[in-house]
Amino acid sequence: MLQTPMLFDAHVHLRVGEMMKAVVPLVARCCQAVIVMPNTANIRTGAEAIRHREEIRAVARRAGFPDFWPWMTVMLTDDTDPADVATWQDSGVVAGKYYPAGLYPPGGVSDLTKIEDVLREMGRAGIPLSGHFERAGVHPLNAEQAAIPDFHWVAALACVMVIFEHVSTRAALKAVRYYLHTAATITPQHLVLTADDVYDASRESIRYPHNWCRPVAKTPDDREALLDAATSEDRQIFFGSDFAPHLASSKAEVPPPAGCACYPAALPILTEVFAQRGQLDRLADFTMGRAADFYGVPRDHDAPLIITERSGTVPESIPVGSRGEHIIPWLAGEVLPWGVV
Repeated sequence: MLQTPMLFDAHVHLRVGEMMKAVVPLVARCCQAVIVMPNTANIRTGAEAIRHREEIRAVARRAGFPDFWPWMTVMLTDDTDPADVATWQDSGVVAGKYYPAGLYPPGGVSDLTKIEDVLREMGRAGIPLSGHFERAGVHPLNAEQAAIPDFHWVAALACVMVIFEHVSTRAALKAVRYYLHTAATITPQHLVLTADDVYDASRESIRYPHNWCRPVAKTPDDREALLDAATSEDRQIFFGSDFAPHLASSKAEVPPPAGCACYPAALPILTEVFAQRGQLDRLADFTMGRAADFYGVPRDHDAPLIITERSGTVPESIPVGSRGEHIIPWLAGEVLPWGVV
């Protein structure tokens, strides 16, 4: 049996509407606090972030998790107003989110130089840049490495802290470690999957849609680098699940939408990873302490989780709404060697 603090997940997508009602309890079961990505609700200002935060908190309260706290992000675009940055801290916004335009709807930033004034305002306000560093129009297996120069451009400004979200390559980790004011999040899925768990042999067709996320899992060597980083004592590396659920009907499309519904498997998988490496004593720091320190938010030790070596089975599906829709979670139906009490 292992006791660990509630998680601080530094990267989640909690969706809207009926989907939000279905997935917030999955996350709040393990997490005291999360950082909510802005793309689904299209959050572009501090005022919009407040409204979305209160929607999430209301869902969490109704589900029996009154202490669950969503920290917010704002989606950056070519038209983001630098003056709005001054409102972000009072709105509970802890990061501005960079998506490259063309990678995902509904937009993003077409050229990082267009938001340099916004980045400098964020730096003055102490608000980091949360970055999805992939190049649009590049094969997913190469898109992250193609965007490393974009990360270097922002980091070299030295005016704002930068998070390289959901790193998937050894090269990205090397880039992050070049600077002292940058960090990286790592997901549970990138610690166990490779491209073979996503694609067919051609690397063009997605064979396992529930393992498909952006960035996609890469090579065994990249996975080994991520395992080394996650289980190390590196303060620049911390947990961000990139929990991104989609309806099963959407995941059945060709091509499927990118996103891994990694709860409720996330914590059992992380526990097994750290146990196999003989580093269970570092699990809490990876899943809570380092991210809280980086973002300057309180650590919360009042609500510990109990993890047991009693195996548990991942549900086959998560119901959504009243029309028979559902989510198929990551590793659905699999028996995992750890369970959360």
